[in-house]
Amino acid sequence: MMLSIIIPAYNCEKYICECLDSCLEQDIPANDYEIICIDDGSTDKTTEILDGYAAKYIQIKLIHQKNSGVSAARNTGIEQAKGDYIWFVDADDLIQENILSELSSILSESENDIFFLKTYFFEDELTEDEYRKKKRRELMPTEIRSTTCTQKLFRREIIEKNHIRYLSEISFGEDTLFVFDYLKYTKRSGTLDIPTYFQRRHSDSLTLAGNKLERECRRIDSVCKIINYLVEEYQTDPDSLKDRTRKYIYSTRKYLMDLLTELPLKEGTRLIKRFSSLGIFEIEKNVPRCGKAEKVYPYCHYYFTHCLFLFREKVAIRLFHPIRTLKHIFKGAK
Repeated sequence: MMLSIIIPAYNCEKYICECLDSCLEQDIPANDYEIICIDDGSTDKTTEILDGYAAKYIQIKLIHQKNSGVSAARNTGIEQAKGDYIWFVDADDLIQENILSELSSILSESENDIFFLKTYFFEDELTEDEYRKKKRRELMPTEIRSTTCTQKLFRREIIEKNHIRYLSEISFGEDTLFVFDYLKYTKRSGTLDIPTYFQRRHSDSLTLAGNKLERECRRIDSVCKIINYLVEEYQTDPDSLKDRTRKYIYSTRKYLMDLLTELPLKEGTRLIKRFSSLGIFEIEKNVPRCGKAEKVYPYCHYYFTHCLFLFREKVAIRLFHPIRTLKHIFKGAK
């Protein structure tokens, strides 16, 4: 079997049918691939819908488990997978119809350990509040977003041989450590320049749900854990992913700056205080500096974020308002 598609599902009754239909509308025999659905303790009609699909289609393997989070659900899928390659698909996203025959042909002739997929974004109709959430999501820099597992095909043999798994204690950015761990064991990679994956952007998405301040705090908490892990894992190994680690950390700085300057003043100040309680200011001592800015605002962009790490809460709060004002002046002058 060439491919295992792993879909963690939790309270996704509005979208799971569309996701599964895209995985079923394919041009290869049903026994040539498998769709592993993990019902992560859903409390809506997701369980009923999945039961119906599993009874009808032989390529669907359904697993029910108590609610444990997306990382644990993906780990369950890995343990059940039989395909040569694994593709993680989110329950509210889609894959290109009739793409699996082309993928199977490429995979069967390739020795690549990982493939990077061409991804498109699509949206439901957005309310004003949903638009603001969408805008916040788009602030995430490429180096952070590019570690998304759904945009890649992984060789299962490498995952199993090196026991690569998701860390269940990380609720945001869980893809990053999985991808970084996986890349340590790869020798060859390839890019598929054909439409393959369609990621939905909407207010119900796992990447957008929840109270916005608490959501961003959880993200920062996870980012701290990721950076500390990467620094500890790679700082003494000259042949490891040190450059990639630096890029991730620098992108995280940019993300923090953009996030703070988009938040209202009161909310941004609260978030800075949360940064302090999460221990984010301790990370800078292990992080290499990342270049010099050439213009006024980019310099302030870097300087503020650097101060955020170096001088901690009180100075960061004092700098937050003028830098935020400066950013909006530059935006208005464009």
